[in-house]
Amino acid sequence: FPVNELNTFRLINSRLQGHPTTHENLPGVRIASGSLGQGMSVALGAAQTKKLNKDSHLIYSLHGDGELQEGQNWEAIMYAAGNKVDNIIATVDLNGQQIDGSTDDVLPMGSLKAKFEAFGWTVVEINEGNDIEAI
Repeated sequence: FPVNELNTFRLINSRLQGHPTTHENLPGVRIASGSLGQGMSVALGAAQTKKLNKDSHLIYSLHGDGELQEGQNWEAIMYAAGNKVDNIIATVDLNGQQIDGSTDDVLPMGSLKAKFEAFGWTVVEINEGNDIEAI
């Protein structure tokens, strides 16, 4: 979409709300789960389906660090490693913020890197998330 559309973020009648929906036809958004934490499970289901169908494409998902306070994520993360679902790339926006404030004020979670690694995931850290080359 046009970059100047970002100026309409969170304005009335804008399709760029704080919690995207699929009916707004945003490019690349097939499901929006946000803080409720279903996104990882949905992405994992899509990745598992691709593996079962011998489809070699990857599934990409984006998660906020506040979203990862929901337990359903960790069930999916554990399932993926335990069942060798290795065609999913989950990106975590580790910005320390969520709708209710600081993630540490709401529920301190310690090292997310250590948690993912404990569940058998390979973790790549990028210190500057705005650096497309690094990503």
